[in-house]
Amino acid sequence: MKRIAGLYKIEKGIRGSPTDIRRAARQEEAKPLFKALHKWLDAQLAQIPRKSVLAGLYAMPSIE
Repeated sequence: MKRIAGLYKIEKGIRGSPTDIRRAARQEEAKPLFKALHKWLDAQLAQIPRKSVLAGLYAMPSIE
């Protein structure tokens, strides 16, 4: 939940800003949060059987 709360915090901070400013802030500030979320999800996936339904549902593109 803390990871998602970080995204909401970014949105709160840029609310009312011009579109280009919001886009730039999202790209700069949210990227590290998404990388951390991706890393956490990968760790969770490693704990479940690869052939399980849940593992099959996990399809998140790499975040570079």
